[in-house]
Amino acid sequence: RYSVQAVVILHGGRTAVSGGVDCSLKVWDLQSLTCSATWAGHTCTVLCLAALLGDQHVVSSSRDGTLRVWEVASGACTAVLHGEPDEQFHGVAALGGTRVVSASCSGFKIWDLPTRTCTAALQSDTPQTRTYMIVSMAVSPDLRYMVSVAYGERAVSVWDLQAGRQLTQLHDTCYVPNAVVLTPDGKYAIVGLDYATISVWRMFPPWDKVATISSNDVKDFIRC
Repeated sequence: RYSVQAVVILHGGRTAVSGGVDCSLKVWDLQSLTCSATWAGHTCTVLCLAALLGDQHVVSSSRDGTLRVWEVASGACTAVLHGEPDEQFHGVAALGGTRVVSASCSGFKIWDLPTRTCTAALQSDTPQTRTYMIVSMAVSPDLRYMVSVAYGERAVSVWDLQAGRQLTQLHDTCYVPNAVVLTPDGKYAIVGLDYATISVWRMFPPWDKVATISSNDVKDFIRC
């Protein structure tokens, strides 16, 4: 048994793909709860997965310094994208059907999958955002904004993907963020914090916190 680091749900909840420390991806039938396929190719831990538009392809990021594109129907690896020497990809998110944004300690990069090239690097005014390990990231439905959480950083970073730079940060003075997701309309960010607490932030000016939800019974961190 190996630790699972990432999961993505496909086909309206009928299929899941997982990745972990055994360097492989596994396809799961969620109706029969069985593993239907194993995809091999990475040489180190798989840290994040993203489904491209249409759920026909999955992109994986790994500590081995590569992003791999997988065809779901056949399990074939159709493309391998290489980072810089010693770069480890902590995260990846889909930007439609032909582009992804990757996260590493070198920063965020936008990749064009058909040409297998990096087309842009996001600019940050915060040194910590460029060097800390990204533990969670999400892209808005209109592909305009991205939010990210970096390990040890007490803020959620908001990125303007069209301008290619960091837009603002959502600072919480009481808790450390561990995970972030956007609502389906992209108007709010939901942040998982320490001590089983969730905060809700506006994704538009004044970019303020509108709610905090806490559990009195659970004291663990929210990781996903």
